[in-house]
Amino acid sequence: KVLINLEALNIFKIKENSYVLDMSIDLPNDINFNFPSKFGSDYCCIHPGSNENDKFKRINKKYLVEIFKFIPDKTFIITGTEKEKQIANDIYKIAKNMGINIYNACSKYNLIETSIIIKNSKFIIGGDSGMLHVANSLDIPTLAFFGPTSFDYTGPYGNSNYLLNSINCNCNHPFYRDTECNCMEDF
Repeated sequence: KVLINLEALNIFKIKENSYVLDMSIDLPNDINFNFPSKFGSDYCCIHPGSNENDKFKRINKKYLVEIFKFIPDKTFIITGTEKEKQIANDIYKIAKNMGINIYNACSKYNLIETSIIIKNSKFIIGGDSGMLHVANSLDIPTLAFFGPTSFDYTGPYGNSNYLLNSINCNCNHPFYRDTECNCMEDF
């Protein structure tokens, strides 16, 4: 299974220098897609989800509300797949009701296009997810929320990443899979 996942990274032309920590993504420069140019590069990405089997790793909306209050003048772009569309729509509605400038890009772009959107952002906010690790590989600063999984095992690594661990999580484990876990409630 690991080899299959590593082979999937070939899409990004990943270069490895002996350690997983040294991986970086080299995105193609010649990709054109319909992304609103009005955002320029002064925006923050929010990737609220994980895949369907890992919903317990999704960032709680109440923390995004606090972030919106803290930086209300920032533009936010929500990324994700069709499987994360409901949480993305909920976040979009909350932000719009707060007067936040936000664009819901969830399920509108493929993996490479979403990676380019993230690469052009100032930073990304999210839970433990593949796109958070893509952002780290693109040297994009992250604000990462970790509940039942441990950033000690999965990263993101680097000086421009801010990691929040759940304060009362008793099920913190690198490969935790209990769907009843509520560790993303308590930071």
